[in-house]
Amino acid sequence: MGRCGVLQKVLGKITHRRALKFIVTDIVIGSVILVIGIGIGIAIGNVLKTKMKKELIYSPDNIDDELQEEPDSDTTPNNYDMYLFNVTNAEGVLRGERPVVRECGPYSFKLYTMWLNATFSNKNKHVTLLTRSIYVFDKERGGPNPFTDRVTLLNLWYLAYIGATGSEANLLVLMTGGVLASINTQLTSEAFQMQVLLATAATMVDTVRTTVVSSAYGTSFYGIWANYTVDPPSFPSNMRVAAVTGAPSGLSYAEALRLWDCSSSVSFCNTNKGATLWATAASGDTAAASAIITATGISTAELSAVAAWFMNYVSNSATPYVLSTYGISQLADIGYVQFGYGTPLGGVSVSDLTGLAAPLEIAIWASRSMHTTFTLSVAKSKSILAGAYSLGTPSNLVMFSTLVQAGNFTTVASLWGGLTSTEATVVLSFALQSCLPNFAVPALQQVEAEGGGLFSTRTAGQWMFATNADGTPYADPLVSLLLGTNTAWGLVGNDTTVATALARNSTQTFNTGKKNLKDMWQTVAYNGVSNLTFWQQPVKVEGTDGTRFKPFLTSTGSLDKPKVYSNDLKRPMTMYYRKTIKRHGIKLYRYDVDRDGLKRDNDTYNQNIAGFFNMTAQPSTMGAPVFASAPHFLYVPDETWLNNITGMSDPDEARIRRQVAQVLLCIDTAGRQGSSRTHTQDLHATYTAIEPLCGNTMEAKSRLQLNIYLDQSWTDVRLGTLHTGITPRSMIPVYWTDKWGGISEDDANDYKDKVLSVDDMAQVILLACVISGTVLLIVGLTLLALWLASRRSAAAAALSQSSVRNGLRFVILHNIILTRGEPVGNAGVEVLQKPQGNAGVVGYVLFPLDERLVVLNLHVGHLVEA
Repeated sequence: MGRCGVLQKVLGKITHRRALKFIVTDIVIGSVILVIGIGIGIAIGNVLKTKMKKELIYSPDNIDDELQEEPDSDTTPNNYDMYLFNVTNAEGVLRGERPVVRECGPYSFKLYTMWLNATFSNKNKHVTLLTRSIYVFDKERGGPNPFTDRVTLLNLWYLAYIGATGSEANLLVLMTGGVLASINTQLTSEAFQMQVLLATAATMVDTVRTTVVSSAYGTSFYGIWANYTVDPPSFPSNMRVAAVTGAPSGLSYAEALRLWDCSSSVSFCNTNKGATLWATAASGDTAAASAIITATGISTAELSAVAAWFMNYVSNSATPYVLSTYGISQLADIGYVQFGYGTPLGGVSVSDLTGLAAPLEIAIWASRSMHTTFTLSVAKSKSILAGAYSLGTPSNLVMFSTLVQAGNFTTVASLWGGLTSTEATVVLSFALQSCLPNFAVPALQQVEAEGGGLFSTRTAGQWMFATNADGTPYADPLVSLLLGTNTAWGLVGNDTTVATALARNSTQTFNTGKKNLKDMWQTVAYNGVSNLTFWQQPVKVEGTDGTRFKPFLTSTGSLDKPKVYSNDLKRPMTMYYRKTIKRHGIKLYRYDVDRDGLKRDNDTYNQNIAGFFNMTAQPSTMGAPVFASAPHFLYVPDETWLNNITGMSDPDEARIRRQVAQVLLCIDTAGRQGSSRTHTQDLHATYTAIEPLCGNTMEAKSRLQLNIYLDQSWTDVRLGTLHTGITPRSMIPVYWTDKWGGISEDDANDYKDKVLSVDDMAQVILLACVISGTVLLIVGLTLLALWLASRRSAAAAALSQSSVRNGLRFVILHNIILTRGEPVGNAGVEVLQKPQGNAGVVGYVLFPLDERLVVLNLHVGHLVEA
């Protein structure tokens, strides 16, 4: 006998009333348990969500707990490794050889990332956090010392300036602007003003001496100058030492003659060096005083007396003469007189005073090179060197050059102090024919010699952080020349102090999730920018920073496609679900970066080489041809790029690359777990593993390689002035980074106890109630089905046991349960036996055997014989 037969037999032994009562009770209890279970689950879930919302959503009331200036024992760092590709044949590359690289590293660090302060906006829906990143060398991991390893790389800063200016030729123009700025700085310095005044004073006293000697006094001039306390007739009073000191100097005739030998470098009338030497001695410099005393044989007292006289002449005679003669009101303009008029002040040029090979004065250069007399007024000199459109600013020099070459002298005159066409032409020639070859080119060559050229060798620490081993800043020579010695740029920013972080001012603005939890941790802006307009189409800043995601992910994670905003690549990256993993007993959803961004022909991001991210449009690259990729070109399908580099990949990687190259760029979302891809998922993959309840990242790895792409426009045009032999279409690797971390076992246990245990309890209660309620419902519904089946069988039997009365077919039922007060004996119903016992029970009732009525009434009694 089958299960149904057994149930029917059992039910047959139970009165229909009890059977129905049992079945209904079972169904009701099952439904109640199921509803209660679901209700408890929902209630606990809501309580948990409310609590999590309070804890996870940052507000001014709770954000202080997350702010931290310095790492402490509770701060968990990430691990950060950098690998640099040392170019071992840099000189050969410049001659057209294939680059040969050697991977150096890993240079291992602990990376601490902290928030310094928070600013809320938009009714606390947004919070802007200022971040501090600290890299601490991790000696425990045993990597090489980044501050002793020396590595040769393509110089990103050199390429950035070439990219920003357009070519090495334009870089030289930019540096020429720097030369002109340097000329202005030198000509307006107090030191130069004093040099000019000293030279002028030296020339003036010699001129006066010559005039007096050739007149009435002859050689007696020297005695009068040295020791007379009164002025002889027609003798200038400012030409006597005693007129200043009040007493004879004590100099002998021979000593006086030696001091007035203007060809001697220790004479005060020597415009080149002597005058400056006496001014230095007058200021108390013992070395200068000793040099004069040794050369001339005078005493210290005699030196002091002569020095006082000479400096008095500079102040009270030479200075007024210069101001009045050239119509200037301040000594600061002496330099512009010197620049525009040549050598009127003392007859010396800057090159005479500094030893430069070429003159810095435009008038002197025009006389020597163009063989013409040329002067510029002080006003015009100031306009081109220090005006609103100073040619010391490279962009202004480029504009000036364009206007002059186009013959637009009207605009030139309006912007540069009324320069005539002739003056403008001479000024441009001076800049490009004198300043550029004589100063800009040697300066760039010196920069290259010092390690600031196209290829540069320096320590890994200097490359990474622009820091020397002793912690002092390291400045790239080219950057130092163009922006100042205090400017230090590294591949990564290391905020060694809070002040450094505040100065770098790296901020991220997030959605707090106050309005909607699904928006929690979505990036709204990075460094105040919410839309990236430098791409071909505007790109919205969106996605999290990768450390946190929205809470309550779906049960499998496959329905979620979280986004991460990559500040390195300046674009949002979509993540796709790969698998569920566990770390220290915590279930995590692993999401890998969608590599669709590596496809070529992506117009938004200027993608034109499969497997590479084009980053040249980013402002941070300054136009340098920077292309990012997976480490070792792992996902680049065209092996030509790899074959053009020697020393980057090992045979195993090459084999894996060949396996994945054919499927990488044609695989769709549904097929991202294919076997070919599985071989490479963990080799250099970027992924994040998220705890689905709170949305916290508990394991992550981020890998990225930076490369320089020198196409033909770079090798032939941009680098075609100083570097003409590089082979076109070279993708030269610079470095790759591996940033990784995960929750510790202690933190994982703490998280399970404080967070997941509550959720687990809710899940257990919900599951138990659902299972028990569902079982009871299934049992009840099964019994009900069997009970109805038994009644249908009884109906069939009733047809065979019916009788006919008054032409109608009847069936006799007993133990009929009637609703209290329901009439009997009507509607063709004949009562065969009076009720016994309970008034609601009819012993036997005769019903007309209408099939509909039988069916409707079978559930209230047993069929009996008539």
